[in-house]
Amino acid sequence: MISDSTSRITAYGAQISYQAKWFTNQWIVPVAGYSLDQVNYQLTSGATGTLASPGLFYGAHLSLSALDPDAAAELYSGYDVTRVYLTVELSSRNANDANLALSGKSTSFGLRFEF
Repeated sequence: MISDSTSRITAYGAQISYQAKWFTNQWIVPVAGYSLDQVNYQLTSGATGTLASPGLFYGAHLSLSALDPDAAAELYSGYDVTRVYLTVELSSRNANDANLALSGKSTSFGLRFEF
């Protein structure tokens, strides 16, 4: 339930990354890059603000398509998905002001679909 005493944090941004794809059907693809997010916040105390949250990230994409070529062929024929990856990224951020501290390291997991 959302009430008037709920803090709100919204973020949007962009990233530049390099994927070390050296050959077709590569099982593990190293990735590194830089991202910049804009974070807008409103705290229950009434404090509001905007932070720029820059940071470097690195990680790897594990090709699920290479692990199961039959399922990959099905995805391609049904949905035009050429590759599917399980992603792991480690990032380090530094964003602080008088009201909010968003500095530290984080780990992200996800799925990547290439069409």
